[in-house]
Amino acid sequence: KRFDYLNFDNVAGIVEAVDYLVGLGHRHIAHLTGAPAKKSTAERVEGYKMGLARHGIAFRLDYLRPGGLETAGQGAETACLELLALTPRPTAIITATDIVGAYVLRTIQRAGLRVPEDISVIGVDDQPLCTYLNPALTTVRMPIVEAGKLGIELLLERLAAPGQPTRQLTMPCPLIVRESTSQAVEAVPAG
Repeated sequence: KRFDYLNFDNVAGIVEAVDYLVGLGHRHIAHLTGAPAKKSTAERVEGYKMGLARHGIAFRLDYLRPGGLETAGQGAETACLELLALTPRPTAIITATDIVGAYVLRTIQRAGLRVPEDISVIGVDDQPLCTYLNPALTTVRMPIVEAGKLGIELLLERLAAPGQPTRQLTMPCPLIVRESTSQAVEAVPAG
C-alpha cells in the first residue's frame, strides 16, 4: 500500500460481542446493520457470522436487518418490531450504532418487554449517551480519540521521514459491559 492506514477491528469487536452473548446463554442473536455500502458494515456482518459459526449457531437471514444511522428513528423502530415478531424471537440484538441501540431499547420497552430481562441489547461506538440510557447500554467501543491521536502521530512521522515504509494499523474494539445485557431467557414465541 502507498499510504499509512488506520482501521478499527470491527470483525473482532462483533465476534467478542457474540461470544459474550453466547456465554450468557443466548442462541437467538439478531443484528441490525449499518449502510450496506460501508466497509464497517461488511466487517461487522462478517464478525456476526463468524461469532455465530464458532459456537455452532446457524446464521438466520431474518435475524439480519438494516438498521444503521441511515434508518435511525422510524426505520430502526420498524426493523426492531420486525425482529420482535419473529419466531423464535431474538433474545439479543446487536445494533449498528449506539444511537440505533437507544431506539431499540425504547422500541422493546414500548412493546411491553424488558431490557435486559427479556432481550439483551448491544450497541457500537461507546457514545457518552450510553451511560445515560435506562438501562445503560453495553457497547463495542470504537476508540475514536485514540485513533485521532495515533493518526496525528502517523502523519507527523510521515512528514519527518517521507521515505519510511507505510504502516497499516488496526485498533482493537473492546466490549464495554453495562446494564443492557444479561442471562438469556428461554426463547419464547413472538406475540
